[in-house]
Amino acid sequence: MEEFSSQIFKENKQKTRDVRFSKEKVYYIGIIIFLVSIVFYLLDLEEFSTYLGILGIIVLTVGRIVMSGRLPVIGHKPYRFTIMKDGILIGTEKINLDVTKDIKIFIHSYRGEAIGQRTAFYQTYAGTENTLKFTYQNMETEFNFVLHSEIAKEDLVDFCEEHQIIYEK
Repeated sequence: MEEFSSQIFKENKQKTRDVRFSKEKVYYIGIIIFLVSIVFYLLDLEEFSTYLGILGIIVLTVGRIVMSGRLPVIGHKPYRFTIMKDGILIGTEKINLDVTKDIKIFIHSYRGEAIGQRTAFYQTYAGTENTLKFTYQNMETEFNFVLHSEIAKEDLVDFCEEHQIIYEK
């Protein structure tokens, strides 16, 4: 493989945090309702505790359904980049590097990779958490990039092994 291409990802952290919180809000409300029903049960107000307990479980389940799916990540992809055996091409600018020494790649996930967790029924990664670091003219540069599929992840690993590029999974 002569080169590997993907897209740089620039995340808007505030919007991502807001969307994640709005998806988790229903779940947290269900927990609070259920805990209030337990307090009513301990105070011997069983009429209220039964109805609140049922309502809490329903809201909790709806919250788990709302949280399911791909983790929200909001941002944009300003440039395409290509790692070649003699450097990196970012947009239209080529940076000549010794790829075996100057580049480090941290592979976190690909889009659609399942997350092992117990809160939602299922969740998947957005594939934007991967990082590429390189040193150019004594300055270290770092950016996130997108892996669109498991095949792209395997292609990147194969490319790194073929060209002795340092990477971590």
